[in-house]
Amino acid sequence: MLCLLLCAFATATSAATLTLTGNLSLVADNDIDASTDLQMDGGTLALDGYNQSFTNLTLTADSVIDFGDADSILT
Repeated sequence: MLCLLLCAFATATSAATLTLTGNLSLVADNDIDASTDLQMDGGTLALDGYNQSFTNLTLTADSVIDFGDADSILT
């Protein structure tokens, strides 16, 4: 299960890809399904101290990963 707070625009472009064009704040530890890719086209992924696992993570267009003030693991 993916627990998140969307602050902008995210779309599923196929069954296996989530495309983010704004800010995304994840509010729990997540192990994204092995068939799911996250493609960021700008915006910020805020981990806020939670651990996240993705099969593929693609960053383009000045995308940012914000680990915040807490320890986060991104795999």
